Amino acid sequence: MNSTLIEVMENENHNTILCVSHGGAMYRFIQKWVSQERIKNIKFTNCCILKFDYSEGEFEFKEAISLID
Repeated sequence: MNSTLIEVMENENHNTILCVSHGGAMYRFIQKWVSQERIKNIKFTNCCILKFDYSEGEFEFKEAISLID
């Protein structure tokens, strides 16, 4: 997932992308880019939206949007 998203983001024609994935794959992705301490404070639920910025080969976590309270 990580290498595919980097490939997509490195494409000069990208602007904003939406990636839909299984929660397990999303969790593994967020573990790569966010510290365990910060992950503990993220409300990671079903139907969760993880928002990242991408620049110079790195993803920066911005926010988690949970559709389930």
